[in-house]
Amino acid sequence: MEEEKLNQDKLYLALTRPAMIFGVPLEAAFISVFVGGLAMIIGDSIFYLVLTVPLIVISHFIVKRDQNAFRILFRFFDTGAKCRNRSHWGGSSPSPLRLQRAYKIEEID
Repeated sequence: MEEEKLNQDKLYLALTRPAMIFGVPLEAAFISVFVGGLAMIIGDSIFYLVLTVPLIVISHFIVKRDQNAFRILFRFFDTGAKCRNRSHWGGSSPSPLRLQRAYKIEEID
């Protein structure tokens, strides 16, 4: 019996990288500019906008190791951070059912 070969296509790393500005993904750059702008508005001084530069540098160091670090972090906030039954299942487990129990786990024993 002859084994069937799987189709293989080349995938270039540039196709999987997020859009970047100053070597930082757009999501992280927008958050840095937002925090600097918010500090400028609250502090009532344009000099607080300089806070954006260190935030972009920190983001650049995070992205140096993994280009998708901020995407992974945002996906965690979309899925895992909302999971209320993490202690029961030991991880993120989306459930279509309402999470309400009529008993406590301590009462089972």
